[in-house]
Amino acid sequence: MSTAEITDATPAGQVSHVLARGCQGPTYSSSSCQDPEVTGAPLPTTDIRVTPVADQLSRNGTADVILGGGLSRFEVSDEKALRDQGYTVLGSPASQTVATRADLQRAAGRKVFGLFNKGNMTIERYKRLNPTTPQAQEPSLPEMTRKAINLLNSARGSNRGFYLQVEGALIDKRSHANDAAQTLEEIKAFDDAVAAAVAFARRDRHTLVIVTADHECAGFSIIEDGTFTSGEAAAPPVNVDSGNPANNSTPSRPNANVKDPARSTGSVNGSGSANPRNFGPATFRTPNDPPSVQDGSPEASVWLTYLSGNHTGEDVPLFAYGPSSRRLADSIDNTDLFTEVTRALRLGR
Repeated sequence: MSTAEITDATPAGQVSHVLARGCQGPTYSSSSCQDPEVTGAPLPTTDIRVTPVADQLSRNGTADVILGGGLSRFEVSDEKALRDQGYTVLGSPASQTVATRADLQRAAGRKVFGLFNKGNMTIERYKRLNPTTPQAQEPSLPEMTRKAINLLNSARGSNRGFYLQVEGALIDKRSHANDAAQTLEEIKAFDDAVAAAVAFARRDRHTLVIVTADHECAGFSIIEDGTFTSGEAAAPPVNVDSGNPANNSTPSRPNANVKDPARSTGSVNGSGSANPRNFGPATFRTPNDPPSVQDGSPEASVWLTYLSGNHTGEDVPLFAYGPSSRRLADSIDNTDLFTEVTRALRLGR
């Protein structure tokens, strides 16, 4: 499950094997879906050597519940393959009709396939500000989490257990755009999804919940009111969010990170600190601010900033709840999570 295209890297890693993450479907390229090492020379663009993620996901039956975005990655033959395997298909790859929150609420059965956007799903902020648009009919991440838990627990039985991967993918995608306002609402949605998982684990008493990230993005930081730490950037990075125009917004500081030599010579503010064009951070009012203070104004109390538009090497937090969670109570290598998850699932013995 993901708020990105379900064929994107994190969900695809659970259900497929490909040479490159771009081998998703339905169109292919030699760099993504072909293996030039087979012949020692570049292959014709029509010679497919690796099955795209969408084709694998539709036919290998690895996942019982598949929820997210990316309907445009699937074709007529994929829908037939899913139905032949007993999936309840919400929306239609054949007609490219996306599913809705109402479709998800009605869904039942052991296997459910539901995609709610042709590309990545829509950010929470856009849906909140535009409640009458079609995108507002998409389910939220916590809604998908609760439904997936109910489907899996009912179909498999409380004594068998299940494995569920939930990705709040738009946190990363909006951080690439240095848009703090959108990122914060995606973090809140992910937090609510975690709460749904923990609530189930508390009732079940046999479920391990692990919360982490695959990487940090863009050096997202809370900084002191009135400071500026990212003057090297010439402009906010461009972010094209896989065909979903609702996710392509102007950051809350449209003139953020305009280079000013007086301010970008070091970490200490220079003479340009009074110029509003140079306020890289997004700012947000708090209840303690005077009523006249608004989000985006330099007088607001909370300041958030980014150091880049790319991933960083910063360590990421790791949280766990439930049986054996104490084994994750310290710093660990990211690859050790595989061992802990297989142990929790009682696999590999």
